[in-house]
Amino acid sequence: MNPDNVTPVTNNPFRKDIANIFLVRVNLNGKLENIFNSANTRGFVPNSIATIGENIFLSGNELGEAGISRGGLLKFASDGTTTSYTYGASQTTFNRLISRTSKTLSIIGSSAETLANRKVVGKRDGIILDVSPATGAITKVLRSSGKGAYRSWDSATGNLLVAGTSKVGAQKEGVVTSFTAKGAVSWTLRFPKSEKALARGNCIATGSLSSESFLYIVDTKGKQIKGARLPNQELLAVATTPAKGCAVLTAATVGGIRLSYL
Repeated sequence: MNPDNVTPVTNNPFRKDIANIFLVRVNLNGKLENIFNSANTRGFVPNSIATIGENIFLSGNELGEAGISRGGLLKFASDGTTTSYTYGASQTTFNRLISRTSKTLSIIGSSAETLANRKVVGKRDGIILDVSPATGAITKVLRSSGKGAYRSWDSATGNLLVAGTSKVGAQKEGVVTSFTAKGAVSWTLRFPKSEKALARGNCIATGSLSSESFLYIVDTKGKQIKGARLPNQELLAVATTPAKGCAVLTAATVGGIRLSYL
């Protein structure tokens, strides 16, 4: 019996696994310049992209069974060749790739294992890796840690303003830190009872455990200039705009997506 006249739909899987990495390069006029189609044999899932000159870089993670995660980097050269690099063995996660200079890529994320002879300090450290675009070698490691803490950097901008979370026991907080070019901490902001923190330019956004989002404008020393509270809104993304200042994308708890400006 089918009193509501329901039509069953068979959902066919889009894919069983990612078998290839497909990348297209276009110019500012939309003209196709190059196509890359590289075999993906390591279960690499990309999540960030950056360019240096004619080279394109993808960062992401090689995911294995039982929660195994290795940081990965793919380099697509203008001559059509592809080179892959792997970082860590089983407990390293990459979240964002930044092209800082013509000779430096920076990758942020988290790791619970030794990287370039720098051992883990907390339970899991937030990491910033400087990587050579020519060889893929790690040239510098910054670890942000705390005793018994699980930390992760999830968002960053090119001036090394990073944002993420730190959890000790049952207490979780959002953390935003500005690093100098030499890797020293310039300033840090902490947001207790936040489960998410994002940064872009001078814009900072946090999401609380009670489905509230907050948006702040800060100066170069981390001082909060202006702020706004968005009740019943789940934080999705933050950005800077040339005309309207800080923008935040949120999802309402009752449905719908909202774009707000500060």
